[in-house]
Amino acid sequence: FKKKYKSQEIDKILQVRQDMYSLSNTILKMAKKRALVDACMNVTACSDIFVQDLDEEHLRNATTTPTPEQVKPTKPKMTKQSVLGAFKLAKDITALDDKWKIACHNGFADDAEVRAAYTDKKGELSK
Repeated sequence: FKKKYKSQEIDKILQVRQDMYSLSNTILKMAKKRALVDACMNVTACSDIFVQDLDEEHLRNATTTPTPEQVKPTKPKMTKQSVLGAFKLAKDITALDDKWKIACHNGFADDAEVRAAYTDKKGELSK
């Protein structure tokens, strides 16, 4: 039964009847596919990885947190020795200034030894 749009009248709608044999065939095909998936999972011993759930909404909504083994510790991009070595290798003022910008970006601007090496090298190059 179906209610008409914007009225109180009810229409009768005929239901399409399915043949009993086609319904049986559909159920048989579904069972065959399900058995094939089950056989593959048992043979390959991967049933703990894959599940054959009809409703997997809980898997889509689950969030994974990385384990300590998955999180790699980040090492610093530069060390104090590498900054000082870069200042020694600088051949001109522009190269030295570029290296100073990189050192400042990596947090070495407040280091007294790095600042002294930068100003000393800048004095040498400007002579």
